[in-house]
Amino acid sequence: MNRRLRFLTILTIGLVALAAPAFACPNCSEALGDPNGPLLTGWKHSIMLLMAAPYLVFGGVTLWIVRSARRRADGPKG
Repeated sequence: MNRRLRFLTILTIGLVALAAPAFACPNCSEALGDPNGPLLTGWKHSIMLLMAAPYLVFGGVTLWIVRSARRRADGPKG
């Protein structure tokens, strides 16, 4: 357990250290120009779509599980 904890700690520290380059472009909104322009609007829409995707997948799987459970509870028809 101690070896595993040490590995996870080192892995976490490494990932945090690698996160700094993710902020390499702090002025992207300024580089894109007009805040109401089509390029920036498309960028905003793509971000919203990517943010919504996990919720849609989770909702779909939950709906499938609930429907399957209800069908089993109703029993076979006929």
